[in-house]
Amino acid sequence: MSDTLTNPKASPGGTRRTAALAAVGLLGFVIALSGCTDETVVFTDELFEAPPDTVNNFLGYFDVAEKETVCSSCHPAKASEWQTTGHAEAWEALQSNGIAQESCEGCHAVSQLGNAIDNATAAGHELVPDAGYQDVQC
Repeated sequence: MSDTLTNPKASPGGTRRTAALAAVGLLGFVIALSGCTDETVVFTDELFEAPPDTVNNFLGYFDVAEKETVCSSCHPAKASEWQTTGHAEAWEALQSNGIAQESCEGCHAVSQLGNAIDNATAAGHELVPDAGYQDVQC
């Protein structure tokens, strides 16, 4: 092997070349980190079933008994965090308080309330009262 391959200082441009390579490596590392978030998104090959509210395409539970949301298919960390909140038990809290009325359901379920659509337009549970929309979900 020649001295220039094992000792960058053996050639006049070796130090500059080493510095340039280090800068490119550092730049690549910074670019790679800039795309990082604190959430891992998991992609699956499974297609989602059509939501009950096909007008607004509001998602909900795909497994009501297990409280598995469609969102949890790709965002398991956020779903685990959500399951520890009062939102995950909003429907049961409403049903067990003894004074629940139908007008209360929109706030305790996936609906137009609190979402980025016109509140006067029925959506989710308010349009299709499906068990998949119970609880305050994504």
